[in-house]
Amino acid sequence: MFDHPEDATHGRPLRPAWTAASVSGLAGQYRALARRHPEARLLMQCGNRWLLTAPHAAGARRLVAPGASRVRRPGLGECLEVDPRDLPALRERLKRAGQAHALATQTGHYRTGFKRRELVLLWRPATSTASPFLASSTGVTS
Repeated sequence: MFDHPEDATHGRPLRPAWTAASVSGLAGQYRALARRHPEARLLMQCGNRWLLTAPHAAGARRLVAPGASRVRRPGLGECLEVDPRDLPALRERLKRAGQAHALATQTGHYRTGFKRRELVLLWRPATSTASPFLASSTGVTS
């Protein structure tokens, strides 16, 4: 997004693009993010792995590294579990395929013990104007 990411915030603190409005578990946070960005394949950190649920994994199986495994998660159903070492290559393949994607990382814990996940990256192809923010920031209007 920026040629020099270190200059992107101009000395201001960096804030996540999205944080859950209410405390919820993995499945609730995943659904909230998926509703917020329906055009993007959502990769969510869960421990030392990244998850891609069945709706987002459909059609992406060929892009995911061969080492990705299928797992079932409560509230999410079948997911593809991606090793963090495979994430940069997966993101590159998604970009080349022109597929919007978002990353939500674990950033701490709520007092209730649930892990806090926040949207830290949202990538869309340059031709996408699905977001009003993107349209206004690029001068593209619909």
